[in-house]
Amino acid sequence: ERILTARRMGFKVHLWCFSDDSRWYDFIPFVGDGRVVDAPDEVHLRHIALCCELFGDLADVICIGLEVDEYFASVSKQAALVAKAKGLVTVPIGIHYTSWRRVADAATVGADVFYTQHEFASTPAVVQSEVARCIEVLQPLGIAVWAGEYDRDSDSLEAAAKGQAAMGVSGCAGTGTGR
Repeated sequence: ERILTARRMGFKVHLWCFSDDSRWYDFIPFVGDGRVVDAPDEVHLRHIALCCELFGDLADVICIGLEVDEYFASVSKQAALVAKAKGLVTVPIGIHYTSWRRVADAATVGADVFYTQHEFASTPAVVQSEVARCIEVLQPLGIAVWAGEYDRDSDSLEAAAKGQAAMGVSGCAGTGTGR
């Protein structure tokens, strides 16, 4: 009901299937370095399917997960998760990495949306430049760019300035913090 209320108020709902440091990962087999086994196994695909089944009709965008490269190291695994979601819903599917520098990977996994992440110490000008670079690479491919993470404190004046700088780039679809 709260999601429906938010949508009626004009909010766009972005569902994140795997969250960073999620307790969900406690139920998934790990390798010694803390990363999930690098294969598109049924556990992860079932989780994506469950997210789509439960919330797909409520979301405007479904993001495979926050910082997916921390848990799913291979681009082929990420692409399998994106493909699974795309086969179940009609809304855009997004992906988020630990760095905006993974823009080339974002171009190859089949996602419709790329959520950028920037160093928290970055200035508004740096965030703007990095967002512009991502748009330059991804917009011709039809992939939307959201400035996702750029400040640890979403309510700070610094975060607001970075968000405004990102939105100053033609083609930036939105921001995740600070605005």
